[in-house]
Amino acid sequence: MHTRVYGQFAVIGMLLSLMGFKQYMDTEGTFITEREAQEKVEAMAIKREQLLKRIEFNKKLDEDRRELIRKAHDDDVAHNLQAKV
Repeated sequence: MHTRVYGQFAVIGMLLSLMGFKQYMDTEGTFITEREAQEKVEAMAIKREQLLKRIEFNKKLDEDRRELIRKAHDDDVAHNLQAKV
């Protein structure tokens, strides 16, 4: 009779421990659901698109600056040549 009581106590104790651990991991664990993973993927795609647009904008801005500097340099060279003549 005592063996059965000890066995039942052990099984109930393990069950309660497992349920408590599961509840703890549900609230504090790092497991994410499929929906949360999909939201993260979508957010990363949006960030990537923004980054690519910013890189393209910076490249265009850099080209415009270089063109402006080239024109200013050409104007300075032309002005210096006219001043010497």
